[in-house]
Amino acid sequence: MSFITMFAKGGRYHPRLALPSGGMLANWDMSGGSGQSVADRSGSAHPLQLGATTGADASDPVFTATGLTFDGATKYCTVPTIASLPVPFTILAVFQVTGSGPRGLVACGGSSVAFYVSATNKLELDKQNVALVGAGASTVTGAAFLGAVTYDGSAWKIYKGSTLDGSGTNAQTMSASTPLVGAAPSAFFFNGTIYHVLIYSRILSGTEVAAAYASLKATWAGRGVSI
Repeated sequence: MSFITMFAKGGRYHPRLALPSGGMLANWDMSGGSGQSVADRSGSAHPLQLGATTGADASDPVFTATGLTFDGATKYCTVPTIASLPVPFTILAVFQVTGSGPRGLVACGGSSVAFYVSATNKLELDKQNVALVGAGASTVTGAAFLGAVTYDGSAWKIYKGSTLDGSGTNAQTMSASTPLVGAAPSAFFFNGTIYHVLIYSRILSGTEVAAAYASLKATWAGRGVSI
């Protein structure tokens, strides 16, 4: 198992962030954004765009010192350079929810399986709340959490932190649909703060998810966010 190490300058970002290497499609650290975008630190050149357009608009979430806040009504981000989620995929997100759901963390339209927080505040893989693919057992309210999902077109796993929170099989076809962060198309707007999102075009093992969680936990603790 190999890892890549990433480091943002400034004392509050210690220790270095060590993440699984290979197949990283996007790495958005929301604390490093400004203006209308968040840089992609994966090296894959997929910047995260705030709102519906390249300019300021009513759909833009709001930067804080540590992340992006979403209002559960109109705010979201787009990824214009990614036509659809790959299959297989792994998504990891550091987030904190407020209010009620369901909410899209990394979501797509049409018949694309993506990552949500359900109306009962559990992590789930869903087809825009039309077809439930799989759900975790634990709730994610109050504190900040790392949630992770893996999906290969049939087998799925959901992690809360480093702990496997659900698994199973549910074969689904996937249509091309540009992913959004903080919503599904015109629905399921996230209410809360998203701190960090990573997308891989492969399945991370449980060991890799646990290692990523440990590194993210240490890094975000240095920024005053406990996960």
